[in-house]
Amino acid sequence: MKRIIIYCLLLCNICSAQIEFTIAKNDVGCNNFKPGSAKVTVTSINTPYTYLWSAGETANIAKDLPVGGYTVIITDGLMNDTTILISIFEVDCGMLPEIYFTPNGDGYNDEWNINNAQYFPDALVLVYNRWGQKVYEHNGLYNQGWNGNDLFGVPVADASYYYIVYKDKQKKNDIKKGSVSILR
Repeated sequence: MKRIIIYCLLLCNICSAQIEFTIAKNDVGCNNFKPGSAKVTVTSINTPYTYLWSAGETANIAKDLPVGGYTVIITDGLMNDTTILISIFEVDCGMLPEIYFTPNGDGYNDEWNINNAQYFPDALVLVYNRWGQKVYEHNGLYNQGWNGNDLFGVPVADASYYYIVYKDKQKKNDIKKGSVSILR
């Protein structure tokens, strides 16, 4: 969990009283792969504490949270209240293409991999040579890397190639561009 300190809005019966706390939260994983969570740890001494989350939980932790804003009202043993505002965001998970690969048949690094590709089932991967000729294209889930062969199955020369990766082939506004080198 990522530990953060959140400033709170105090709504207390005795405004000089304050409930001290820390927050640990996990944002929603890449492409909603994993739900978010938040945990409040009270460091004040006026026990017992009750918790009421806007998501319905009544413990000091809220799990399975989608992206959004949440509140938790903490009430201490003296009936003082503190309302905490927490925002859960989605982790940005761009596709991260490797910068080189070595398709020499030795079983190591023989394919061009794109990290986080498993989160993008509708991807489009295009690779071009230095003259702008397309040498590789892959539609859909990129679950098997490029082996260094062109569109006809012939190995391309050792060189730098230029790629365009679309997270979604239908929405071509989110792209990653760069170069990949083949070293044999």
